[in-house]
Amino acid sequence: MVNIAYVVVVVRARLSGMDSAIEDAARDLGANAWTTFTKVTLPLIWPGLLAAFLLAFAMSVDDYVITSFIAGSTVTFPLFVYGAAKVGLPPQVLCFGTLIFLVASSSRWPTARSTATNSRAPPPRTHSRPRLSP
Repeated sequence: MVNIAYVVVVVRARLSGMDSAIEDAARDLGANAWTTFTKVTLPLIWPGLLAAFLLAFAMSVDDYVITSFIAGSTVTFPLFVYGAAKVGLPPQVLCFGTLIFLVASSSRWPTARSTATNSRAPPPRTHSRPRLSP
């Protein structure tokens, strides 16, 4: 769950450096939304996605190593998951993973929705001549 923050920072940094005119050009040339994403956007953000994945993976391995050294005789959740993965995942692990996913998704939903509704383009300006006062 903590790794999501690192992934967001890395991917957002990559997205902020991306020029949206390239996507607009693809759309102007007749590409639909899916083609624009797969042929233009995804190759541009791929290095950021790969870096975010590697960073999250390294952090999760680090979390396991720290937990295994500090836990002692206590079975913490990372140790439980590691032990369960050896013999097969019990339903508790799958349930907990689903809960983490739902909490993360639901906490992002209102923000994404309000951003989408507030980012509408302003109405087009009418080009009228300014009135000159006599």
